[in-house]
Amino acid sequence: MYILAFITPLGNTYFGMPDRCIKRLFSYQWEGKDRYRELFDWALEEFSPMSPCDMPTADITVSIRKGMIDIRKLDMLTMNDVLEKLKILIAGGCVKEEIEDYFGWNVESILMRDEGKDESFVEIAFTNQILIEAYRGVEAGEEIDEVFCLFRLKKLLEKKGGLDFDINLMGLWVDLEDVEIGTIFGTNGHFIPLVRDKCAKLISKLSGFYDEDYFGVESRGGSVCIYYSLVGIDGREEDAKFSDVLFRFHELEEEILSGRWEMFEDIEKWILC
Repeated sequence: MYILAFITPLGNTYFGMPDRCIKRLFSYQWEGKDRYRELFDWALEEFSPMSPCDMPTADITVSIRKGMIDIRKLDMLTMNDVLEKLKILIAGGCVKEEIEDYFGWNVESILMRDEGKDESFVEIAFTNQILIEAYRGVEAGEEIDEVFCLFRLKKLLEKKGGLDFDINLMGLWVDLEDVEIGTIFGTNGHFIPLVRDKCAKLISKLSGFYDEDYFGVESRGGSVCIYYSLVGIDGREEDAKFSDVLFRFHELEEEILSGRWEMFEDIEKWILC
């Protein structure tokens, strides 16, 4: 079963589509926009639209680009594809409709600010609780300046945090005011090697797809999210499939919200006592 999203100016319409219909769907690829209505009517006849309350994540998006039907499967995208697209989206001012057209998700908010000449930071929040934090800048080259981009993909959880912390394969960092625990890491972060054993069960679940990439769990300002390591720093993250990262988010979210990991509460009690 795939989640299919029709992108329209008035909003997105979602359908659950069985695998057997994939061939029929893709037979419309690159057809003229006059057949868009035919394709949409076929989807309405064959499948029942999903409730917007489900806030589904689209596997396949159907949209009109330059008068042609463009059908895309998100599981064909790599993180590098997303990286390159973000360069273009940020340079164009992060137009809401263009972002929704590419990802097939409804945008909840866009925060964009200039960090300096030719440098921009953007935070894109989707209604399915996916967040993208990206930075675009220009690096001076010998002959011409080169545009570069970094981004981090996150998934906000329906869970509240008490402490500000970050846990990943390297350990646990906790932000505490006027308190030093273990070895100071950065300006206001504290690395706590003593709790590594307490976190071992969770840390073992945070490995990535390659040797150096990883997943993490972050708590900031009472909000807890899962994230994937930074993309765009000459690591293997760019080779990872976008859909694989989303699927791992889903697995980690289920584990954390299941109640089997009481570690977060234990960490807060251990540090604050």
